[in-house]
Amino acid sequence: FVTLADLDVTGGAYGIRIPASAVSRNITVAGAEVFTNFSAGLYFDDFPANIGNTGLVIDRSRFYGTAQGDGAYIAYAQQATISNSEFFSNSIGLNLQSVGNVTVTDVVSRNNRIAGIEVIGTNNTTQPVLIADSAVFANGVAYSADGYGIRAYNQNVALRNNEVYGQTGFGDIGVLLYWGANAEGNAIS
Repeated sequence: FVTLADLDVTGGAYGIRIPASAVSRNITVAGAEVFTNFSAGLYFDDFPANIGNTGLVIDRSRFYGTAQGDGAYIAYAQQATISNSEFFSNSIGLNLQSVGNVTVTDVVSRNNRIAGIEVIGTNNTTQPVLIADSAVFANGVAYSADGYGIRAYNQNVALRNNEVYGQTGFGDIGVLLYWGANAEGNAIS
């Protein structure tokens, strides 16, 4: 068990970096302010999937000011919970790549350069990814191509009861679904 609580993390290439080689279980980031890092506020990698790190929890934390990278970049996670947190002033607020068994709730992702939330699932419907009860707005800031609120890929990804509005990029896209991702009960404007 690893817990990082009530910390300010700033000024690094990565604010918090957890590579697959760390082989950590039950990692919690709670009450953290992770800001003004170069590549990512949080970098979590578990490739190959479920071999190294498992059980990521992010709660009551803020990730911001990573203009060249992501607020949080989470790759190959097969068990994660992200809640009550905020992602803003990054390239992508919350970037989930090749993930399963992930739940994101009560998150605010706003004023990011490219997208508020990007999620690519695993195509394995027994490993669901749920983005729910979150607010995603004003993304695509100062970006000449399409700005996205939420961009979701693969059939194990579901968007439920989110508010997505006011994207400011060239294409102003609230929600973009690919490869069987689904959305229900979202307010999009």
